[in-house]
Amino acid sequence: MAGDGVIKRRHAPWSIRRLERLTAGLVLVLVAVPLVGQQPETNDEPLLEASRRLSEIAGHLDWEREYASIQHAVNNVWRRNGWESEPHRFARDLVLEVAAIPPWEFMKRFERLNQRVGERYDLSASQRFQLQGAMIRETGKMLLGHADLIFDQAGEMLQARQAGRPFTAEEIARWTKESEPLMGEARAVIDRINGELGASMSPQQKQVFERDLGAFEQRWAVVQEMRSQWGQGRWKPEHWGLEDDPTQVGRAGPDAWRPGPGSSPVGPMMPEPAAIPRWKAHDPSTWFAYVLEVKGTYELDPGQMTTAESIHAELVGRATGYATRAGEDLLRVPEAERAVHPAYEPIRELFAELQSRLEPIPTTAQRHRAEGKSP
Repeated sequence: MAGDGVIKRRHAPWSIRRLERLTAGLVLVLVAVPLVGQQPETNDEPLLEASRRLSEIAGHLDWEREYASIQHAVNNVWRRNGWESEPHRFARDLVLEVAAIPPWEFMKRFERLNQRVGERYDLSASQRFQLQGAMIRETGKMLLGHADLIFDQAGEMLQARQAGRPFTAEEIARWTKESEPLMGEARAVIDRINGELGASMSPQQKQVFERDLGAFEQRWAVVQEMRSQWGQGRWKPEHWGLEDDPTQVGRAGPDAWRPGPGSSPVGPMMPEPAAIPRWKAHDPSTWFAYVLEVKGTYELDPGQMTTAESIHAELVGRATGYATRAGEDLLRVPEAERAVHPAYEPIRELFAELQSRLEPIPTTAQRHRAEGKSP
């Protein structure tokens, strides 16, 4: 899971939105890197207390609306930094799937994270058990040492957003300086747990893990460089994916980021389900039919569906960009030939990527249920 670590480190793109800053402090260790410890015995009291405090601070929020803005910011950050390789995409998709669960449902986030990491590295039952214990143990330690800072800063962010006030470079500088001890401890935890996890892995598991760890180090380096700028008062909204955020640019309103019918907050418009024909690999306007097919087959939950929609939106956007550049070359190809014509191969490859990236979303239990329903 070295995957999502980086951007979430201090002021992760998704953490900049209200309570997600607090996830950067609490769940950052979890979502940032694979976590496996040596002892399953844990004390979950700090986590239960965190859930209670989170519920008090943010339980009244419309999380669908909050998540839409988080999702948009995360995609902005990944795109701006060119984090397009498969390990980077896995990290982003994991961040989004976990963030779709309201932060006060803390243990659900743990469960989803544990599930995805276990699937990613094909962890054994023993490794998964260790993973769950390490998540609780390490996050509990972070909370015990830094809870006041985390909740104080989360509260400040929440107040600013509720008041419709954009963040300033001066307050970001203060938050960055205040969080330096937290960041130092988080990095030490990451390094320690990465070593433990790597030591327990088979060669096959290590291949995937080391790719993810390399991507994590790239993101970490970028964020550390940005943090040095933030501490000097040189923060910019685009560093957090907020370059087009309604509050940050003065267009805030109660429905500013709420997804409309048939649309995605992070990508091109999607047609209403009833209007979608059978999907065609060469026609991006039909690809959402494939997303719906996966949803129906595996009974995806809302968090999984938001991940699927985010992936869909990204790939449709890339396909649209290619179509714009190719222009006349594509229009000259007769409709009947587009399924096999070389000019459409880049679009068909993007559809194949959509299929491969949606494939890991269903859980093992969902797959078993789907197989049981098959004739």
